[in-house]
Order: sequence, then structure tokens, then C-alpha cells
Amino acid sequence: MIRAKRRAKLPWPLLLAGGVVLFILALSILSAIKPYLGMAAIILWLVLAVALAYHAGYLPFLGQSRPAHMVLSFLLGPAAKAEEGRKSDPKATDDPADRARIAAEAGAKLSQILGQADGLAAVRRYLTIAEDAASRGRRSLGADRAAIFLVHGPAGTGKSFLAKLLVDLLYGHGAVAIRKTVELARPVGSMAVASLEREWQVRIEQSLDGVLLVDNADWLAHADDLAGGTFVSQFLALLDAAASRNPGKLCVVLTAVSSGPDVRGPDWLEGDAGRRLLMRHSVFPVAFAALGDKDLLALFRNQITQRGLKLGGEAEDTAERMLRRERQDHGAGFDNAEAARRLAEQVALRLAERRADTVTPADLRDH
Repeated sequence: MIRAKRRAKLPWPLLLAGGVVLFILALSILSAIKPYLGMAAIILWLVLAVALAYHAGYLPFLGQSRPAHMVLSFLLGPAAKAEEGRKSDPKATDDPADRARIAAEAGAKLSQILGQADGLAAVRRYLTIAEDAASRGRRSLGADRAAIFLVHGPAGTGKSFLAKLLVDLLYGHGAVAIRKTVELARPVGSMAVASLEREWQVRIEQSLDGVLLVDNADWLAHADDLAGGTFVSQFLALLDAAASRNPGKLCVVLTAVSSGPDVRGPDWLEGDAGRRLLMRHSVFPVAFAALGDKDLLALFRNQITQRGLKLGGEAEDTAERMLRRERQDHGAGFDNAEAARRLAEQVALRLAERRADTVTPADLRDH
């Protein structure tokens, strides 16, 4: 394929010098006409300078202010959209060998997810469908609709880890055209839906042909509780509209907490907007289950080993009993892998205090 030559870009010092000259010239003309026009021009240039500095990441604290966020989002919307694809991998090509390599690397990491045989089997089944569609020249799993991967299950079961792997797996198996991830912006404080709608629209547009990642999406439902039930419906309506405008180009990976494989997804998707979205588009559910005792113990053992510590047989039995008891105490609020990680951190601190490297049952019972 013959590629058109890229136009040479002017060096940034030359562009900066040209901008300064034009600014001085415009300021002189405006001041000569009316002094207040010159002052207005100075204020406008200062506002634009602040907006560009914020966009470049030099003034992140401005994003914490709701009025400032609204103004900057309005000013920077076009600039953000112009950077569509900035997160795409510049090394990724449409070469089948390159896609196969990326898919193999991501696929090897699936073995790090413990206790989710059924969920991972569903993922592999969807990837087979994607490969079959790509071999027939059809890129999108959703055909003329959006493809929505709904990864749900109890907290701490590996949903976020899988979501990040899915970006490479979907690209590697031909389900998306570009190796790109765009994450959905979250509200700051009590920010209103209207102030986020423009930014959401921009990010959804940026994600086309790549993946829109909505990780730990339960914050949408939490924001609904604070804002009177508008965040979820507005977000789902924007997804629906974008998928209709761009058939076959929108792929969403969404993770959320649910009680496990026995339900269709998180409770907040049961509303009218959620049901409409799920009916209108291609949904690929991946249901994770709570981890079993042996999987929790394996995670705890891995955490201990990664810290350069040793775990004896009696200590393993004690750790398994402690994690089982914590699961019983917390019920549905038990956070699985996070519980194993916290226990490992506490034990590591205990060993550091007594300058030892082998975990004993006493180190566990102290916690």
C-alpha cells in the first residue's frame, strides 16, 4: 500500500515566536482603536494560556474546582478531540504477525486470574468469534451495533486486571482496528451531569475503533445517589447515541460489582436505560465468582513470596482459616484478593519488626 508523505511540521520555537509576534501586532492595533479592546485581548490571551497549561498537565489542581472544570472543558473540548488516538500504541500495526504477538502476550497473562474458569472460558469463546468475524472481513463483534463487554462479579476477583488485558486481546484477535484505550472521566466532588456530558462525548468519540474502558463503573450508581438519578441514564444514552452514529466502531469494556454468576450484571443496569442499551447492542457478559479458599490461599502465598518471605505449612493452614473467617464475617462485602493482600501486608510488617523472613502461625494470629 502506498502511503502519502506526511507534511513536515514547523518547529515549536518558530510557532511560538510567530504567535508572540501576532499577539503583539493584534494588541497594538486593538489598543490604537480602543484602549479597552487591548485590555480585553490581554485577558483573553491569559485565559487561553491557563487553559493550554491545564491541558498540558501543569495545573491539575484546577480540575478540582467545579466552575474551573466546566470552563476548561468547554475551551479544551476541540483540543481534546484533536488528540484522538493519543493513547494508541505507535508500534502497533495491522500486521497479522504483530496482532498475533500481542494476543499471545496478553493471553499468557490470563493464567494469573485464579478461580474464574467459567468467566475465562467465556472470554476465549468471544475471542474465537472475533477471529472468525475478522477472517471474513468484519472487524466489529457488534456488527452494526456497539460491542459491550460486561465484566461483573464480587470485589477483588480480577475484573480490572481482565479489563486491561481485554484491550490487547481484542486488538490481537481482530475485534478492534486500533490498539487504544480511552477511560471515561469521573465526576469531581458534586459535579453536575451537564459539566461532564461534553467530556464524555469527546472521550466516547476518541475511543472509536479502539476500546472505551469504564472500570469500576459502580461510581456511576454512587453518583446517581448523590445527583438524584441522572448519571447512569445520561451515560447510557450517550453510549446508545454514539453507537447509532458510528455503527460497528464502538467497543466498551465495563467492569462492575455484582453478587456473581447467578445475576445478569450490576443492579444499576436494571433500569429502563440499561435494559434499552443491553437490548439494542451486542453484550458479551463475563461473570466472575467469589474466590474459593484454595484460591485465596494461593493469592496470599504469592503476596508473601513476592515480598521475599517464606510460608510454612502450619502458617498456611492458619492463613486459610483466617481468610475463611473474614469471608464469613463480611458476607457479600468480602473483597477477596484485597483481603489476601491486606493480610500479607500486616504479616510482612510483623516480620520486619522481629527481623525474620519466615511466617509462623503466631505472626498470623497476632492480626
